[in-house]
Amino acid sequence: MKGTIKTVTRNGTFNKMGKYDIEFNHTQGEKIMFFSTTEQGDANFPYVVGKEINYEIKPNGNGKLIREDNFTKGFNQMPNAKVNTNDSILAQVCYKANMEAFAKDNLDKVEQNTKKDFYWMKQLITNG
Repeated sequence: MKGTIKTVTRNGTFNKMGKYDIEFNHTQGEKIMFFSTTEQGDANFPYVVGKEINYEIKPNGNGKLIREDNFTKGFNQMPNAKVNTNDSILAQVCYKANMEAFAKDNLDKVEQNTKKDFYWMKQLITNG
């Protein structure tokens, strides 16, 4: 599901995580409980009023934030007429190498270099 956050109310802690009751624009007053290891003041806090998030409702009724990581985002932007196993493995290898090389200091370069390396390697394998 997608939803735009309308209100965020802290509702205690559980196992060193903050509990938050989140109301979305589409839930009409119903609140869904989410957990977070970050606090509301932190830059990485995922539940900000006005922000649209992807989430799912777990069987216990709590919400679970669905994040899209750099690999998923980059892989989804690749041509996907039909991804074969070899391309998938090649993309994963390129991603892993770029995460090891750039993630610590230049995380923003991982996606760009993964695409570049993937296409370069694919051409090398295809054309020799």
